[in-house]
Amino acid sequence: MKHAILIIAYHQADFIKQCIDNFDDDFLVFIHWDKRAELTEADRNMLVRHPRVRFLGKDYPVNWGSYGLVRVTLRLCREAMKHGDVKYFHLISDADMPTRNAACFKHFFQIHQGESFMEYGKYNSESGTFNEEHFQKMTLFHRTEKYNLRNPEEHRRYAAELEEQRKSDKRRPLPDIPVYGGPAWWSLTRECVTYLLEKEDYIEQVYTETLIPDEMFTQTLLMNSPFASTIVNKHLRYICWEQRNGNRPAVLDKSDFARVLRGDFFFARKVDPEGVSKSFVRLVDDICLHTPFIVDVEKDTWDSLLDKLHTFLYAKQDIYKVRGYQYGTIGTWIFLYLHGKLRHSPFNLPTYLKQTAEVWEEYLDTENSSDECGFLGMAACVEYLYQYMDCSLLDVALDEVNDYAYNYLCNVRPEDSDEKWSASFQTYFHFLERNGRLTEDDRKVLKTQEAKEPCTSSSWTFSHPGEVAERMNRVCSLGLSGYAGLGLVLLAKATSKEQTDWLPLLDLIPQP
Repeated sequence: MKHAILIIAYHQADFIKQCIDNFDDDFLVFIHWDKRAELTEADRNMLVRHPRVRFLGKDYPVNWGSYGLVRVTLRLCREAMKHGDVKYFHLISDADMPTRNAACFKHFFQIHQGESFMEYGKYNSESGTFNEEHFQKMTLFHRTEKYNLRNPEEHRRYAAELEEQRKSDKRRPLPDIPVYGGPAWWSLTRECVTYLLEKEDYIEQVYTETLIPDEMFTQTLLMNSPFASTIVNKHLRYICWEQRNGNRPAVLDKSDFARVLRGDFFFARKVDPEGVSKSFVRLVDDICLHTPFIVDVEKDTWDSLLDKLHTFLYAKQDIYKVRGYQYGTIGTWIFLYLHGKLRHSPFNLPTYLKQTAEVWEEYLDTENSSDECGFLGMAACVEYLYQYMDCSLLDVALDEVNDYAYNYLCNVRPEDSDEKWSASFQTYFHFLERNGRLTEDDRKVLKTQEAKEPCTSSSWTFSHPGEVAERMNRVCSLGLSGYAGLGLVLLAKATSKEQTDWLPLLDLIPQP
């Protein structure tokens, strides 16, 4: 089964090539370059000579919000349809990048074969989603191929023309079918794309002078088609719909990385690879696009899976930009340290701890309580390691966390208590007590004797290697919520130490 990657582009040829390089021979790439945008001969040659590129057109100008985007989409679909072995079509732009490697990508669409992925919502007055703004997008004559709406002077002329239409009450009729809308980006089956192309005359008739038609025509046609029941209401793209980095949706930066890790996303947008997104792109490339993916599960044992995880995580041990215990290197270091102790392959964690003491102390600051690098879980990790090495250089930061935890538990109302936080506090005080660092005041407020329950980590219990391989194929987190946590489970199984003292660390992690 082959996939067609359809790219609407106007710049960033080098980045497009970088993205294409992440796909394998089961992917064919079709590119349309904005007719108005420069494409140097060198860039054109670089793209058309790529072994996966099958088409590079420069047929139409593309104004934002105009029918030109629909023309380009349909043009790319027609070109890709010439290849009969293509079963899935994925529409992206040059501001998108893949967030999963080719093996993971193919696995997902194989097990979801026959389903299309497109975000949609029905516009209607009863639900309040079809307001006057939506109404005017479709009933006024929007000559957006005549005007570039990003040009202030042209936008003024466009607005004046619309005002004249309102005054004269000059309107177009709405389509004679229910109207749907949503983001322009999707992953569709061959059957859905065939249906769209069969409706090309209707699409041109209805949407040529519609504002932002690319965010309506696909949803409206397909949700009124025989294929509506096969469409899943999500588009598998990570898009942050907030104003950030000078744009809405936000231009992504490294703060988006953890959310990309924990979601079912195969692309992310918008990306500025040489600007504010540079760190984000590097992290996605280093981790998401180069994670282990298990295909032949039958040949894997607990030991072979453990070796694969260890090899991968050892290579990622110094990606300091991902510092969380759930998603980053702190969880990874704990796995590598314990692997070294039990498998006689030493990992010099004391050196890493000393080198990064300032980083740890900064992120143990109680002002930062995020899930990705929350201070309480990180403090629990440090307290766990306290028995093995000298962590006294972090005593000041740990004392601050202890004061915070004590005050929190003294003042929180039972109805405001969060189950996840409660587990974190219990685990933190568990290791504090084991190190002889739990005070009588701590003991009283926590009611330790009542709280002592064996840690079962039932969500981390696997009966055969195939279950672990499936989990590996669903995540790409370095930390305890992903590969490092799986590594600890496999380490316990491979060394016959399934009742181990690190299980409370895994209980910190919320499971899907």
